[in-house]
Amino acid sequence: VAPIRLTKIKSFASTMTRMLGLGRFSTMTGNNTETLSMHAVAVVIDKDASIVRKLLHSLGVLLFVSLQVYLLYLVMNEATHKKCNSMADCYSGIYCASNYVNTIPFCADCTEIFEN
Repeated sequence: VAPIRLTKIKSFASTMTRMLGLGRFSTMTGNNTETLSMHAVAVVIDKDASIVRKLLHSLGVLLFVSLQVYLLYLVMNEATHKKCNSMADCYSGIYCASNYVNTIPFCADCTEIFEN
């Protein structure tokens, strides 16, 4: 039982170091794959890998990058819009707005009222 558990721990550690860009050499492909994306490229160009494996690696990387872009959008949106509960929370010249996209009210410029 212990050798199987140790193997799973080593496999998990290897995957995590590869995702973080700390791995230097992939024993699975024999290539220098420092990041998760480079590992996916190495799997895709590997002649011995199956089509399903190539597709899963490619889609996994695309999903991971899409998640990173979405999280960056959320951080930027949070940083650029001050949150409010009432008009008193906002500075002069802006108002506390709520829309269906952002469920949390935020301070918006009054000129947006006249533009829409």
